[in-house]
Amino acid sequence: MVERVVLHIGTMKSGTTYLQRVLDTGVVESVGGFFAGGSFRTQARAVDSLFRKQLRQAPKPWTSLADRTQRRDGVAVYSHEFLSFVSQERVGWVVDAFGGTPVDVVLTVRDQRTAIPAQWQSYVRNRGTDPWETYLQRLERVHAGKTRRKDRRARAVRGFRRSQGVPGMVARWAAHPGVSSVSVVLVPLPGSPPQLLWQRFCDAAGLPASDAPETVSRQNESLGYASCELLRRLNPLLADLSLIQYERGRRAPIQALLPLRAEEQRPVLDGSGDLLASDLNRAVLDAVAEHGARLVGDADELPVTGQTGLPASVPVPDPDELRRAAETVWASCMPGIARPAGDLDVLVAELGRRLAVRFGP
Repeated sequence: MVERVVLHIGTMKSGTTYLQRVLDTGVVESVGGFFAGGSFRTQARAVDSLFRKQLRQAPKPWTSLADRTQRRDGVAVYSHEFLSFVSQERVGWVVDAFGGTPVDVVLTVRDQRTAIPAQWQSYVRNRGTDPWETYLQRLERVHAGKTRRKDRRARAVRGFRRSQGVPGMVARWAAHPGVSSVSVVLVPLPGSPPQLLWQRFCDAAGLPASDAPETVSRQNESLGYASCELLRRLNPLLADLSLIQYERGRRAPIQALLPLRAEEQRPVLDGSGDLLASDLNRAVLDAVAEHGARLVGDADELPVTGQTGLPASVPVPDPDELRRAAETVWASCMPGIARPAGDLDVLVAELGRRLAVRFGP
């Protein structure tokens, strides 16, 4: 019989992919645990089933995996960031499927000063069209209660609140009587040893901190500011593509742009954006205290006071970097075809048109 269950539920943009890659190697089995289902892919199918519409009870893919889990010995580990999205009712389905086995919940959380820009990039890479400044201003207005209806309903805001609403996540999972503990693991600061996040995860999961395989790195696949802005400008030109067509159409440009990351600037917060991040960090720490969760890491890694010396407004992407990004994508995706003459807008428009034709119906 399984000893207990560890549910790593996210959040988005908090090192989840790295942890899942480590778990996929089977290393946890050397310290008395096992990755439920044997792979992240198996878990993903079960977790995806929880979001089917018009469900009246826990879906079979989830309950079947939970049943198999209970028949094994040791500590079962699950990891999927979509678990942070589930409603209060479906938290009950998830936990109750383990038949009273103790469930420990682990939530990895990132400083909002870096999480907000990362979430903007995730939004852009999924057809988002708000520039960085607009995205940030929407979040600021909603947080301050200066809400416009279009802000509250904007996909950018809804997606951010769903993905980074840590206080609500802690509250939902801590409220279930079958949850033995909730631990909030802070993502180490940039420049920290690569394995520190894994060691903190093991601490929260109550498992000996084995070394993560060196073949698994915390690979950063984010784009630079100019490259992400280019993708944002292309998105309206690809609006007629289906979801599958869009995913295919964005893949080649993103792969071409990734090598430019080291040479490009990053999106930065202005003074008001920094205050927003501080407020959100404070809300995380308050939720930890209110619901009796355990904090793994140093609370100072979630700064709650604003920084000084920040710009009064969000800087725009460097024009030269933006032009280089567009030319890089053209050279990679349109080999042998001469670039159109004209300014950046002309180049982007023609690039978008050709991508839409190439990957469209």
